[in-house]
Amino acid sequence: MEKQDVDYLGCNVELTLPEDTLVGRYNVRTGFPVKQYLEEQHYAPTCALLVRREVFEDVGHFDSRLISGGDREFGERVHKAGYDQGYAEEVVVYHPARTSFNSLAKKNVRVGRGFCQKQRYYPERYGKPGIPPQPSGPGGKNEDEPDALTTRLAFTCLSIAMLACRGIGYYYEFVFGERRDDIPGPTN
Repeated sequence: MEKQDVDYLGCNVELTLPEDTLVGRYNVRTGFPVKQYLEEQHYAPTCALLVRREVFEDVGHFDSRLISGGDREFGERVHKAGYDQGYAEEVVVYHPARTSFNSLAKKNVRVGRGFCQKQRYYPERYGKPGIPPQPSGPGGKNEDEPDALTTRLAFTCLSIAMLACRGIGYYYEFVFGERRDDIPGPTN
């Protein structure tokens, strides 16, 4: 294993499939592309993140006002402050996949709400509230799966449904979200 001397380290996440369902296979496929997140958006999800104490002392903690997306907001602050970020592919975190439609839909509603909150609290970085986020993740196809065409069609329907859930969460927060300006955000 290569030793990395970095301040903020993301690692590989492998989703486990406790129950073989279509939704579970979809979640595994779209899971956590941590390397891509670090390279393109300068963050790692909290389930796959190690941070030096000094970084927290300098840039502050996660913004407790955010229902979702605090890991991205924090990672971007760390990057902007000039700390070294790295990725340890050989370090693996195992995370259970969401296997029911309801659990995946709830997550996407929460993600949509979090994006709207980031726009509310950080309009200079995320834009003003009013336009929901685009989905991210590796997606892709796997021709080795049985009945690959049917699976791809089902995954497309699930992608549309999860995008709709994010939109619902986004607009729910936009219309009904608490204006919690009295709750302090990060120190910097």
